[in-house]
Amino acid sequence: MKVLFAILLLALVGAGIATYKALPDQGDRPVLYWVVDGGEFRERQERVFEEWMVENGYPPVDLRIDISNADPTKKVVQAVSGVGGDLIDCATGEVHLFQSIGVAEDLTELALESGFDPGMTYPAIVPELVIDGRQYAFPRNVGATMLWSNLETFERAGMDPPPREWTLDEFEAIGRRFVEALNPPNVSRRAFFLYPFGVGERLTLIRSMGCDLFNETLTASAYDNPATVRVFERLRKWTYEDRMIPSKEEAESLTGDSGGSAKRMHLFQEGRYGLMAAGRWGLIYFRPLGIRRLGVSAMPYETFPNIRIGIGATIMYKGSKKKDLAAYFFKFLASDRYNELMVEGADALPPVPAYAFGERFTHPPDFPNEWGLHELFRQSVMDNGITIGMSPFILTRVLFRIELDAYERFMNNRLSAEDAVRRAAERINREIKRTAANSPSKAASYATLIEDQERIDELRTAGEKIPKHLIRNPFHLVYYESLGWLETEAEHSDGPAPK
Repeated sequence: MKVLFAILLLALVGAGIATYKALPDQGDRPVLYWVVDGGEFRERQERVFEEWMVENGYPPVDLRIDISNADPTKKVVQAVSGVGGDLIDCATGEVHLFQSIGVAEDLTELALESGFDPGMTYPAIVPELVIDGRQYAFPRNVGATMLWSNLETFERAGMDPPPREWTLDEFEAIGRRFVEALNPPNVSRRAFFLYPFGVGERLTLIRSMGCDLFNETLTASAYDNPATVRVFERLRKWTYEDRMIPSKEEAESLTGDSGGSAKRMHLFQEGRYGLMAAGRWGLIYFRPLGIRRLGVSAMPYETFPNIRIGIGATIMYKGSKKKDLAAYFFKFLASDRYNELMVEGADALPPVPAYAFGERFTHPPDFPNEWGLHELFRQSVMDNGITIGMSPFILTRVLFRIELDAYERFMNNRLSAEDAVRRAAERINREIKRTAANSPSKAASYATLIEDQERIDELRTAGEKIPKHLIRNPFHLVYYESLGWLETEAEHSDGPAPK
């Protein structure tokens, strides 16, 4: 196995080097490589950055998008092998990964000097950018997952538009009425209330009951809890009893071989789904499809309303030979030119919140049918938004694979909900401990966090308030604050410093 891994590692590194060597000469302009996914909008960002550099009297540069190496595994392997791109795009949780393996440049002083420090963006996403008081990234966009509704479909069902906010019970009652109205007896099912939820949506429901994937310090799984069991069981009820959600097999039969977001959005247009979970980026599909009558609702909740937010963030590769030029890109992300581009393009929220308050954001001139919808995404991020909060001791994709496996085993009647979540928590904890033991630096960090967790547990048992600085999980920071469980700065200064 080790030999096979070494061969694969060499192959990936070799492919990356070959890719860069194969790129044509850029002439007089130096090249910056940005490892990120592709697309028409990404190419536009590339062009606008080059124009912005010239307009501001900065050195001309040739920004090259590297799509071929945007896969998470390739990004990591090439970064640790010394051939990473100058700028590396990170999904939610990945900034912590790249910082933990020592390939993310510390941007703290540069950010303060150049105007892209944490105070320039949304407070809720700062835990994704700042680690141990140091900044390693800045967002290129910020997303909030909401529930889009096709109002024509609800009208066809003889129903009012969905409310902006709803409890789980209200959500279920409306969903049952919807499928009953659009699916006559003795006829094959033609419409579902919503497309199946993914791990992010399941996490939002679990958090609405006061629980999370991890403990306060992100050193152990908290997945094995009654809330997760209740969410699993409710989703199965919605699938097989209420028939609000298609089963995995039904969803696949609807999308056919093509699958993907585009096909799901077509089904949403056709009225096969009443709701679709997506960020503001859903408009990239809805506008060309001509879906003009849209609504937006928050995710349903039990007692604690919350919205899962994510980011596309950029780090500077520590091994870059062009850090002086790469620094301009972060300044660009906080600029007027870039944020106005984000407002126009509908690709999530602009990284600087001020631009999400402008008239062009709230009332796009070419899309009056969207007026009153855009600000809901902004307010959700600012009022109820919480990032996933990834542990530095487990890869995001490994965590999601374990969670999905547990959910599918339960939905396929292979495990009870209790056994599925217990088994998942055990697997997550094994992975965390294995990762912590594999590196002296990670072992030291893990030991410190375990001490903090023990202190938190002591305070919780004693019914005392918890100092903020002990908590690493963004969910617990927000949830405990809402319950009044966090020690205020005044209380902290009056009492003894926790060990």
